Amino acid sequence: MKINLTLSLFFCLITLVIFSQKKKDIKKYKILCISVTDTENGKTLNDSKTHYNALGKMITEINYDSTGRLKNTIRYKYLNGSELSEEIKYDARNVIIEKKTYKYNFFGEKTVEQLLDKNARTILRFEYIYNAKGLKTERRTYDAANKLISVKKYNYNCK
Repeated sequence: MKINLTLSLFFCLITLVIFSQKKKDIKKYKILCISVTDTENGKTLNDSKTHYNALGKMITEINYDSTGRLKNTIRYKYLNGSELSEEIKYDARNVIIEKKTYKYNFFGEKTVEQLLDKNARTILRFEYIYNAKGLKTERRTYDAANKLISVKKYNYNCK
């Protein structure tokens, strides 16, 4: 029992280390794919697989359930190879579950994030406001009817 707990902790830590790779390390070492498996009781199962482009940007993330079967796939698209513009989540049958889109201002700051359902209808929309220093000051959340439902404010140098 103690050995199984130790092994489980070890595998969890290994997974954290792998997924905490810095973008520059992925690019520096030309890593194009990271595959994570979980071995328990002599049986090895897929946990996840992440593919990267030559710039070190994540392009596909494949997730498996606890039995090692495909759970979902997330595909990422970028504007000019730089800012994330689209994130599409598919189920095991390759049917769209949800989609996120992103827009940026001239300074590369995310200004709009939209969560869409499988029929491309807006579920939530987030607007981001920045001050003159480029620090995020607000996140406004709107529902499907474009009604403002919450405002999160960011304050710097708290007193």
